[in-house]
Amino acid sequence: MKKIFCISIAIVVVISVLHGAHAAPALTKVYQWRLQAFYPPSEEKYLISLAEFPKYVDKATNGQIKITLYPAGALVPPPETFKSVAEGIVEMGLTVPGYHVGMMPFCAVPDGLPLSWQNPTQLREAMLDKGLANLMREEYAKHGVYFLTWQGGGPMCIDTRKELRTQADFQGVKVRSWGGWNKYFRMLGFSPVDVPLKDVYVGLSMGTFDGAFTGLAAHYSMKHYEVAKFGMKPFIIGDAVHDININLKVWNALPDDLKKKLTKAAADFNQWNTKTFYPDTDLGYEKKLSAAGLKWVEVDAATWTFMQDKAKEFWADVAAKDAVSAKAINIMKEVLKK
Repeated sequence: MKKIFCISIAIVVVISVLHGAHAAPALTKVYQWRLQAFYPPSEEKYLISLAEFPKYVDKATNGQIKITLYPAGALVPPPETFKSVAEGIVEMGLTVPGYHVGMMPFCAVPDGLPLSWQNPTQLREAMLDKGLANLMREEYAKHGVYFLTWQGGGPMCIDTRKELRTQADFQGVKVRSWGGWNKYFRMLGFSPVDVPLKDVYVGLSMGTFDGAFTGLAAHYSMKHYEVAKFGMKPFIIGDAVHDININLKVWNALPDDLKKKLTKAAADFNQWNTKTFYPDTDLGYEKKLSAAGLKWVEVDAATWTFMQDKAKEFWADVAAKDAVSAKAINIMKEVLKK
């Protein structure tokens, strides 16, 4: 009887262990990441376009990577976003390469050099087909950051409190800008001031500066047309990179299958932004701004030629910075030849 009892107990234990193994599968790890953007909370590129990015990631990773978006200044100031990602203060960041020109001069190229990218097709060709994205990935990694993908910046122009038609009109006009753009506007005769996008409306309304250079989307959603009634044409640029980055250690710690899924989600988001948001929304801002009361002012032919000449001088200055910058400029020129 003792022998039978012991065997029965053993069988019960084995069954319990097997049942437990099936009843308690290993838990799937969920990654909770914060993405600090440089957009103010009212910016439509934040509310409409960037808001889609976490959805793409959530779907592609079956909920394993959850991304929470934060608008400008919520966790760190916009100019410090790249550094904060590198140091692991936040896991992800959306910023503009122009903020990194001081440490990586070639960043002026994806940021959009004056009169360079005319549309997202050109930019996409440079990034994916000609290797500019890989170049960014290599250089960013040296600073502890993994470049994942980009969100198109859309057309960009200067909105001002007075009409600008000639080179003479530029002289001494204070215009909000950033990074390498400050140098170009200085070459044109402007007096550039580096001001966060979230502070532009107040600065224009108080007359602290006379104009602001940014995307049409920002001009519209942040109502710059209420305090700066004139938009300068032709547009300074048709599209630009807003880089989406991950802390390199965080990226490297991901399992390979999640890296692939995240990469696919980023590519799908980028394609949606290029194929849908740009033509449906970015290009529509010109008409929306007109309807809101902004008057478009064309610079005269001589002034446009002057702006082109200065742009080419600026390109040459960037190419002379270092070998990486020269490589990036060659990629840009190869695409623009078409």
